[in-house]
Amino acid sequence: SYISPPEIRSVVEFVTSHNESVYDSSVKDAIFKEPVDPEEEKRAEKGSGGRKSAGGMPPEVFDAVRMGLDGTPITISSMQRKLSLGFPKAAKIFDIMKDMGLIEYDAETKKHRVCISEEELDALENGGGEEDGGEE
Repeated sequence: SYISPPEIRSVVEFVTSHNESVYDSSVKDAIFKEPVDPEEEKRAEKGSGGRKSAGGMPPEVFDAVRMGLDGTPITISSMQRKLSLGFPKAAKIFDIMKDMGLIEYDAETKKHRVCISEEELDALENGGGEEDGGEE
């Protein structure tokens, strides 16, 4: 059924005048929380404990790099589809990979490609990636 703007206004005025305002931040958190795929959550519970502690990186970084080890270009869109990520998380993972030097822009193809080997990725994933940073 149709409710006109004046009717909506009168309902809102009635509710606000007869109730006390209480701010609950958990409601805001629930609204803006990124949706979680149940399968992804199960994988994260099973296997992310050791992976996340290696440098504190999200496990999706390693999954995204593995996507491109065969030469496939890495894009935010492909990470969204193949890893079931939302845009903000996929973009964050992409930025992490660029900042760490795991992917680089190929001017010839105008795409980003993985620039490390599978062995280097395994070492990084297992916590041995500190030697690449040269900061120790």
